[in-house]
Amino acid sequence: MRRVAYLLVIPVIAVGIAAGLAAANPPLALAPPIETPYDKPPELPAIESMEQLYQMRDRLQADLDQSSVFPDGNEAGIFSPPTEMLQTLQAVEIRIQVEEAAKQNWDQAIRLATQAVEAQKQSDGSLQRAEKIYSLWNDAVSSLQSVPEQSFLSENAEAKIEEYEGYLKFASYNYDTARSDYLEPIAEKTGLGSDRVHITVCRAASRECRRLNGSAPPASPASLIKVPVAIAVMEKVTSENIDLDTPIPISRGNYTEDASDVWVGSEYPLRRVLLRMIEHSSNIATNQLIDYVVATGSTRF
Repeated sequence: MRRVAYLLVIPVIAVGIAAGLAAANPPLALAPPIETPYDKPPELPAIESMEQLYQMRDRLQADLDQSSVFPDGNEAGIFSPPTEMLQTLQAVEIRIQVEEAAKQNWDQAIRLATQAVEAQKQSDGSLQRAEKIYSLWNDAVSSLQSVPEQSFLSENAEAKIEEYEGYLKFASYNYDTARSDYLEPIAEKTGLGSDRVHITVCRAASRECRRLNGSAPPASPASLIKVPVAIAVMEKVTSENIDLDTPIPISRGNYTEDASDVWVGSEYPLRRVLLRMIEHSSNIATNQLIDYVVATGSTRF
């Protein structure tokens, strides 16, 4: 009779453990907090591998089965499995589920990275291909970030995240560039030629950028500080429909040390003065263009 009663208890215990494990292991996702019948989970001994976890689970299960032998006598009541042993077994089962989920996320990240490398080898420069490569690397990084910190694979995942984020940045740059075709007509309108114009436009919130010739260094890095002047000039000529071939005089008051071929007391097309400022970092050209914009009432620098 006691044996029958014990057999009735075991399924109830098994169902309780299974329910706890199901809640602890949603597929390829971070598990929510696990509800357990105890306030503090039991501490497990140092474990270094999945094989040790499986061995501990099997040993605990065997000990639990052994403890199910009823003592001799006619005592009333039914057998109650050792609470501490059940709690430890549940903790081991949950740790196994965590490690198995971590391994799934790790394997998925490696698989996605392999696909990204193959896609890069077949890249044709199209927007669709750039988007696919970006998505694969982005998903690979996300999978690695889902590896729990307490798992065996945590340190390996952190190292892989650092490696893959480098590839992701490169793929993100190419994807943004592939979506920047609309900048070429804007560059052509300057009359300078799209191959000589550098444009980068970014959203402050998302830091997402579009660029034209963004990877090509400027002819003169020192010219970068003159970009606001160039923007103000282009805003003026665009809004007022001014021809870039319109000649402008170079005032003697704008003379300074200069290595370009723009000289005071002469006239040059606006286009040439603008190019000398950007390509040769001409200080004379910069001073004259500031005067050119400010003299018309525009002070947007």
